[in-house]
Amino acid sequence: MPSFYKQILSFFLELKSIYDKSGDRELILFNNKEIQIGGKTVFYQNWFDQGVYSIGDILDSSGMYLNFADFCRKFSVKSNFLTYFQILSAIPK
Repeated sequence: MPSFYKQILSFFLELKSIYDKSGDRELILFNNKEIQIGGKTVFYQNWFDQGVYSIGDILDSSGMYLNFADFCRKFSVKSNFLTYFQILSAIPK
C-alpha cells in the first residue's frame, strides 16, 4: 500500500480514537464474553428489569462509575456492594 494511504488511515484512526468515546458506553453488561466473573458471563435479572443494560448505564455524566449508593438510588436496585464491585472489576479496562 502506498505510504500516502497508510498516513491517511493512520490519521483517521487517531482522530477516531480522540472523538469516538461512546463506543465503550454501549457495551452490553450481561451475557457478554468480555465481562466474566469466575470465568462465566453474568446476568442479574433484577438489574435488567430496572433498566441496567450497558456500561453507560452505570456511568455518571463525567464518565466515571457511579458509586454504589448512587447506583442503587438511580435504578432502585436491591443489591449488595460486593455484587456491584464484582461487575466493575470484571469490566475490561
